[in-house]
Amino acid sequence: MLYNRSKYPKGPDFQKARKIQKELSGCKTSFLAPPHSDPYSSMGIWESEPNIIDINDLSKFKPLEWRLKSGELRYFSEVQTLCIYSNRWGFNGLPIIQGQRGDVSFFINVNLIKDLPVNETLFHNRVLAQETFRIFDLTFLQNLHKGRKSTPFDLTPSRWPSFLGPINFQWVNQGGSDWLYFESQPLKDDLELINWSTPITEKHLLSCQFYINRSSTNAGNAYRINQSVQRENYLRLTQEIMNTFEIELTSNHKQKYKRTQSLLDANEKPILTCTSKQIDNAKHVLQSWSDLEFIDSKKNSEDDHKASIEEVTKFLEDRIQPKLMPNSYPAEEEIQISSRIPPKEIQKILIGEE
Repeated sequence: MLYNRSKYPKGPDFQKARKIQKELSGCKTSFLAPPHSDPYSSMGIWESEPNIIDINDLSKFKPLEWRLKSGELRYFSEVQTLCIYSNRWGFNGLPIIQGQRGDVSFFINVNLIKDLPVNETLFHNRVLAQETFRIFDLTFLQNLHKGRKSTPFDLTPSRWPSFLGPINFQWVNQGGSDWLYFESQPLKDDLELINWSTPITEKHLLSCQFYINRSSTNAGNAYRINQSVQRENYLRLTQEIMNTFEIELTSNHKQKYKRTQSLLDANEKPILTCTSKQIDNAKHVLQSWSDLEFIDSKKNSEDDHKASIEEVTKFLEDRIQPKLMPNSYPAEEEIQISSRIPPKEIQKILIGEE
């Protein structure tokens, strides 16, 4: 049992979860969540958002922002965002010996798509998928980092992708609402994103985002952490919360949703998948960083401590396999996507031809 605590850290007790309710200009949401347990920041910052929010008041929103690996803070005015709930829970291994093993942060945002064409609505599934991916692209996929050189004498600048995604993309009926679900795989040392999205008006998108952060000694990279700390308990917490999520649209928006979904193509549920080039690039990046803050005890200090490309390939190919959840819809049309960086340009910056 003690050994299991090292690989399967303990999170919050979900039996202590309380009901959280939010009213968003007539749209009502509710879910269960345990009290916050964040040992590294002020407890006062969590769950401090009001329970009644006017999402028609544009002054409450701010442009979508994202901090790049370079430290630059970017703003995207085409997407206005408002955080309506935040929480964080610590996960622990063996007391004293191992202590903190990471955490799960949870943010619920209302995203207002300002530049949505007048003839488009988020109640159309393809539009919802398109806008959800655009936000993911602007933040995660566009966040490149400085590449690693095989020799210190190679001064060619290069930038590598920091994430692979979306993966495990699926449509799930939860609490009477259809949600778009996907995950991301970090490629260096970053947080793992679990995303749930559903429309609440024609231009307002409700986004539930979980950031899973696992930590361990001798596992300071995205590949090795999977050998040291399993993700099951972290993922289980996200699913326990979402299993309790319920949304009641306003009567007006409920009618608009039904009317839109009655159109021939509006309720089609396209599945977005990564391109083969993105997957190949991800294998390269994962393998290149697999010795970051990691020492193989079976090797000498001067040896190469990276994992083999065969090991990384096996891990990643299993990671990207769909793992359908209860109440998920059968896969329909599959669409291969890429970030706004053209595939050829990604390959150039990956191999240092920038």
